[in-house]
Amino acid sequence: MLKAMLSAHFARDNMIFAIKMFIASMLALYISLAMSLERPAWAMATVYIVANPLSGAVASKGIFRILGTVAGGAMAIAIVTTLVNSPELMSLAMACWVGFCLFVSLQDRTPRSYFFMLSGYTAAIIAFPVVDNPQQVFITAVARMEEIILGIVCVTLVSHLIFPRHIGPVLAGRIDGALATLSKAARDILAPHKGDISVVEDVKRLAASISELHGLAIHLNYEPSSLRGMTRPLQALQHQMVLLLPVLLEINDRINQLRSLELKAPQPLRELLDDILQWLESSHRRDLTRSAEFIRRISAVEQECVRETPWLTAMELSALTALRTFIERYAQCCQMWMDIRSGNIDMDRYPLGDSKGRFDLHRDRGAAMRSGVAALISVGLACAFWYVSAWNMGSTFAMMAAVGSSILASMDNPVPAMLSFVRYTVASLFFVFIYVCGVFPAIDGFPLLVLALAPVYLWFGSMLFNPANTLTALPILVNTAMLLNITNNETLDMAALANSAAAMVLGFLLPALVISFISAMTAEHSAWRLLRHSWRDLAEAARGEHLYSAEHFTRTMLDRIGLLSARLASAPRLTASAQTIWGESALGTRLTILQRLHPELPPMMQGQLQRLQGNIHDYYAAKGEGRKADPRLLDGSLAEHLVEQLLQLPATSSRRQAMLMLVGVKRCLALIQQAELNSQAAPTVV
Repeated sequence: MLKAMLSAHFARDNMIFAIKMFIASMLALYISLAMSLERPAWAMATVYIVANPLSGAVASKGIFRILGTVAGGAMAIAIVTTLVNSPELMSLAMACWVGFCLFVSLQDRTPRSYFFMLSGYTAAIIAFPVVDNPQQVFITAVARMEEIILGIVCVTLVSHLIFPRHIGPVLAGRIDGALATLSKAARDILAPHKGDISVVEDVKRLAASISELHGLAIHLNYEPSSLRGMTRPLQALQHQMVLLLPVLLEINDRINQLRSLELKAPQPLRELLDDILQWLESSHRRDLTRSAEFIRRISAVEQECVRETPWLTAMELSALTALRTFIERYAQCCQMWMDIRSGNIDMDRYPLGDSKGRFDLHRDRGAAMRSGVAALISVGLACAFWYVSAWNMGSTFAMMAAVGSSILASMDNPVPAMLSFVRYTVASLFFVFIYVCGVFPAIDGFPLLVLALAPVYLWFGSMLFNPANTLTALPILVNTAMLLNITNNETLDMAALANSAAAMVLGFLLPALVISFISAMTAEHSAWRLLRHSWRDLAEAARGEHLYSAEHFTRTMLDRIGLLSARLASAPRLTASAQTIWGESALGTRLTILQRLHPELPPMMQGQLQRLQGNIHDYYAAKGEGRKADPRLLDGSLAEHLVEQLLQLPATSSRRQAMLMLVGVKRCLALIQQAELNSQAAPTVV
């Protein structure tokens, strides 16, 4: 702990944040004491639980916490009053409720998930202490709501009134940076004598950065920044930016292939590329109307595109089509961003997601189910121990088991973090002992109380500014408040204090033990599950079983790529298997589109396409099931043969699109097959 404490940098922003949170916590404590509320510590602790440097994030988390508290309170009242004469069934119902809410929470990978998680363990916090006195459940629920709402109101007011830090400028900086990186990557691809390694790395980093915009935009409705009310338009912009990433990689692949053959570009194409490069370089004064001019010029070059073989012709047409798609979407993203900043945005022009408005985030129902079951078992075991031992702090043990099972469940393996939470909870006892035995007896009045609490809460509050220190600072800040339990009628009861501390520690240790057996997984296991989900979806896309649009498939795969990238550093054995994920994402998108175009092809070609898709399905179905897959199934010669046939048929828009998709399939298969053949044997399924 000492190392973490000494790493706290008392920079200006850290100290402003710490002072703001301390003011909010003391304000909540003072009002609670003045109103003679039952547990002022709840209000004080709530301030630090919802604390965030960004004002909008504080308000949104506060709203979700209030709603979750109300929902949890209502469920606690319903369960206690219904099962008041059957404590065993009441405990089972409460454990099931905590597990169910956690399962639902882990399915919603947005800030809204906090509402579901809180609904679960709030019911436990309210219900368990009143088991022996069930007529108090309504009063306890109301008291809990009062304290929570008071803490949230105080921290929200302070966060918005004293040196507010809005999320709008943060988002604006992220978007400006992402658009600049998109422009740089395109310039690196189009400029002569540029390598593709930096481009691929830029795109990978950009995927992770863009994926964060979706969740951040949700907070905008809770602050008065210039982007207030622009959550949906910004999420639409994020979706469009995500779709640019595979287009960039497609352009990069096609141009590198054509350059490797030393094909000389015709003069009109060279002039076009030079003009596009110049247009992309002048980012601060870009004329978006020129995008229409470039698209017309690309169409003109396509009309003259005839190479030595049909395959080379198709490759060049594919490169030109991808370039046109990039210019159209990039110009649209720039225009959307200009419209958003001006506050004049027409969402009918910029649809969000597919027709059902899905956000296309990856969901692992199996992992969420295991976390829910672990929470159910943890709460159930805590209740069983409580009833058997008749421990007077059994209710605290059970409710802390519910809290401990929930708050870190989104991590692959929350056990180390939970043990860290326990360690710093024990450390908070040091401060509690000093306050109870050495400081509080000499205090008379609220001003002296504030001065006494200031050193600890300002020190650890400044650490809380850095997310890396959350597991150090938060347990000390919250548990010190809860164990001190400051009220208007202070009584020193060391036995009760020790009992309460033991219940809190055991309440985290029990779920840590249960989770280690049921739901904890290594980063390698988690990465492997992401790959398996992707391979199964790809097998479905090859057979036409994927129910959603090509854009939905692309965005879901890109979201998985972002999740996978965060885990590969801890899973080196899967690096080789993960290298093909970008190509597999592009392959699945093209297969999804080909399924739609299938009826437009001649009957003979339909049979050939089905054979090609069948091979791809068999390969990825085997990988998705953990079996050894034969890389020879990825032979793209049939795709090349279909391309040559399509070029010989009378041109239609459907046939042209099918030809371009097959070019993409051929190139994806070649890259994936080469990577598979060069890699070592696949690791054993974890």
